[in-house]
Amino acid sequence: MLHDPSHYTPAVSAEEIVVSSADKDVLRRLAEQKAEISSLPVQQETTRLWTAPNDMVPERPMVWANEICWNEMEHNEELTLQCEGGWAREQERVLRHEIYQWNHLPGDIVVSTRGSNAQRRFTAPILELLSRPISAL
Repeated sequence: MLHDPSHYTPAVSAEEIVVSSADKDVLRRLAEQKAEISSLPVQQETTRLWTAPNDMVPERPMVWANEICWNEMEHNEELTLQCEGGWAREQERVLRHEIYQWNHLPGDIVVSTRGSNAQRRFTAPILELLSRPISAL
């Protein structure tokens, strides 16, 4: 397989994950935006269009922009990281990229709270944080 320039593997760290209140607020806000996008009816239709070729009934060519020069894409500080903790910054980076791509380069991407295996590994902890009552955090 060819090298996928969008592939990113964060550094493995054995540090304890500590998320400040401010970082939690940033991550919650971004996760809420992602949840809103993923609940749009177009997501189900786009998912159906992506699976159609596997069913041997493709309807049209699908568009997926995956080679994005993120360091050159800053617009209105939409990609500027605000979290301070290392783990939180990594979660924020993943969320900001996905939201930015939906807003500016959507093509036929599917934004899902389930995500791909790689995305689940990074965003599942965020969704778990969102499910807790504020008093428990």
